[in-house]
Amino acid sequence: MLEFVVSFQVADALEQPFPDEQFDLVWSMESGEHMPDKMKFVSELARVAAPGGIIAIVTWCHRDLLPSEKSLRPDEVSLLKRICDAYYLPAWCSAADYVKIAESLSLQVDI
Repeated sequence: MLEFVVSFQVADALEQPFPDEQFDLVWSMESGEHMPDKMKFVSELARVAAPGGIIAIVTWCHRDLLPSEKSLRPDEVSLLKRICDAYYLPAWCSAADYVKIAESLSLQVDI
């Protein structure tokens, strides 16, 4: 029979207290939307992931922009601002933005 050891620790996701390359699986569930610095957030996840490890990010995002778009529509910006203001959230990004961040960190992306 397999045994697993599980522990929980409260820490700053942007300054994690774990050593480099510590975990085979790094799972982030609905926390990216709370991070003011998405690049730092993903960088920390990558830092604590072991070589060949898996990083899973499940987070609220706004839609990906079309190639012809430079930004979200004003009504979308307004709605996101209302949500962010109500829940004290920093700006959101798209899934495509997370992919760009991951690729800039030389991470292999699998969606």
